[in-house]
Amino acid sequence: MCHRLADRLDADRYEIMTEWIHAVREDKRIPAADSLTLSMLQDHFPEMFAELVTALVQAPAAVNTPETQKTGREHGKTRWRNGYRLDEVLRELARVREIVLKRIRAFCQETNSPELREAAEEKSRLFFDTIVAASARQFMQEQQAEVLLRSRQLHHAYEQVQAATEQLRSVAQSRLRLLRGVSHELRNALQAVGLATEALIEGDAVESRQSITADLSVSAGRLQRLLDRLQEFSAILAGETRLKLEPIELSVFLDRLQQDHLAAARNKGLELNCTAAGDLPAVKMDGAKLRQIADILLSNAILYTDHGTVQVRTTRDEPGRWILRVEDTGVGIDEINSRLVFSEFHRRGPFENQGLGLGLVIARHLAHLLDGEITFRSAAGEGSSFQVNLPIDLSSVGPTSAAPEV
Repeated sequence: MCHRLADRLDADRYEIMTEWIHAVREDKRIPAADSLTLSMLQDHFPEMFAELVTALVQAPAAVNTPETQKTGREHGKTRWRNGYRLDEVLRELARVREIVLKRIRAFCQETNSPELREAAEEKSRLFFDTIVAASARQFMQEQQAEVLLRSRQLHHAYEQVQAATEQLRSVAQSRLRLLRGVSHELRNALQAVGLATEALIEGDAVESRQSITADLSVSAGRLQRLLDRLQEFSAILAGETRLKLEPIELSVFLDRLQQDHLAAARNKGLELNCTAAGDLPAVKMDGAKLRQIADILLSNAILYTDHGTVQVRTTRDEPGRWILRVEDTGVGIDEINSRLVFSEFHRRGPFENQGLGLGLVIARHLAHLLDGEITFRSAAGEGSSFQVNLPIDLSSVGPTSAAPEV
């Protein structure tokens, strides 16, 4: 008789499904169903109904199967994605159970089978209890996962807002330091120009005029360097730096570098040596930017060295790369200043009131633009060694970003 009941329900599957869909559509307490298409509303109903028919011909203990639990979980997951509330999921399943139980009672009354009705109703209730429990459990897990995801997204968004706020604050402070530094440097240079001009007007001696003219030349050079450094920094901020690749013979490059800095080194009684490794071929990169990096590092080495030697050397590194090394026997860098070496507007020691403190910031950005990196070793009173690791052929490297890192 159980098989006859199962066959009847299976034969009436379409009618039962149609009745259930109509009941769900008409139920005002399941508003989410109104937005679903027919196929979306049916969801796992065919699989669920097939498993119910199979359960009716088995022992009650065999009703709670892994397949039934899986169907329930899939239904709960789908309804979460459909935008249901948990109470709507439970009510929807309750409606299908009501319809199935009504069909079972009608069949048993028709066949005068009260014992079959009791057994079939028990199996049906066990089956739907399994479906409801698995569906509700999965629905809540999906809900909790969504809450956790949203929480993480909110936390990430909060961190991004905090980072952006901090970046804006840092930019504002950076611009303020730049304004103060430029104002200070311009005031000093213009004051020196003003004093020299007054002395030039009032002075009569030729020797005095020559000395004043030399002072004016120094002040003009200082102003020119200040403007050049500001122009370089503004180009970095605007991302306007571009590469112009060319072959560079390092021996020729170092000879010119030494010639241009030799007078400054001799004025301080320093020995300046620039030597290129014999096993290095011509490198291909932007010569102007390489020269800017070398000028900044060598100028700093001379500035912070009172006696001894300043050396510039090139050596081969790992395959396809080489190193530009600038070493000095100067005052060195203590631990605190070591952490600030590449910070904007950082100046140290007896020269902290000179320049803008942008040299190493610009040098590092240019090194990155050339697919390189600047590192250094130093200790207070033991001199410094700055190394720039660069590719031999920049054209063989992928495009580099010119975005500022400030």
